[in-house]
Amino acid sequence: MYLSNMQASLPASVRANRLKLLSYKRVSSVTLRYYPSYTRLVVARNQGQQEPKPARKNADGVNPDEGPLQSVFRSAASTWSRLDTQQRVYTVIAGAALLIATPQLLTFLLITVERLLVGALLAVEEVLAGVLLLGTRLVVIVGSLALLGVGAYLFLFRKHSSS
Repeated sequence: MYLSNMQASLPASVRANRLKLLSYKRVSSVTLRYYPSYTRLVVARNQGQQEPKPARKNADGVNPDEGPLQSVFRSAASTWSRLDTQQRVYTVIAGAALLIATPQLLTFLLITVERLLVGALLAVEEVLAGVLLLGTRLVVIVGSLALLGVGAYLFLFRKHSSS
């Protein structure tokens, strides 16, 4: 479809606004005879739609398609590239020392955690044993009072009522 004479006589800004209302097929078929710069604009728009858009990053500057492990690796590589030689040597030596000391640290931490858990279980056991002993004492006292009451009824009050 070609621009009508009325559209051609309109100012360029009005025609550009009207082109936005046309469908993609209609815009690509329009030839702007009078203003070649607008033809370049339409061609540039068509080419822009064919090019892939770059991946957008979220507010943190991280690609949302990137996994957490890839993000960690990318961050580590970026940090490593900013270090000078002395810092890199120190990092390697500190990492090696950490690898050597890790088994001892884990053993110490596991023994500490085990002692804490065993101590907590012993404390819970002591509390439960105390509660059970108190409950047992209460049952024994109530049972003794009940036996004493039944015995008093059977031996004292029953003889008086049968005679």
